[in-house]
Amino acid sequence: MRKKTINKTEKTTKANGVSLTTRLARQQEIANREQRKLNDLRHEKEELIEKPKREKMVGKCYKYLNSYGGDRERWWLYTKVVGLDGTMLKTLQFQTTTLYDSGKAEIEEETHFSDMTGYIEITKDEWNAEWTKIATRVSELAG
Repeated sequence: MRKKTINKTEKTTKANGVSLTTRLARQQEIANREQRKLNDLRHEKEELIEKPKREKMVGKCYKYLNSYGGDRERWWLYTKVVGLDGTMLKTLQFQTTTLYDSGKAEIEEETHFSDMTGYIEITKDEWNAEWTKIATRVSELAG
């Protein structure tokens, strides 16, 4: 009888007749299935817990002390929650930065906003007064 010789590669890549590639593919399938379950739970949490909280924020106004980092000068970023995009806040934001001494006026619609950490709620009157200032500035620049 002739003995079958198995090289080292075959020995290390096969267990119970299943190749390493096959075992890895099966493990990846399991990991993908578990990741989908986790994503479904996160989505369910967003719908059941976060969305109702965020719905109550629609129409509210906030400000955030912003900067370019470090010890640089700071300015206010004003934000108004104008609606929801799915479970995410849809906001209108504006600021006049301290860039280049005279500042830079920025107006932005943000549609994937989820966290208001660090923001201070303000009245609509305060938000409107600041909006009027930046709108007047932009209008003056445009001529």
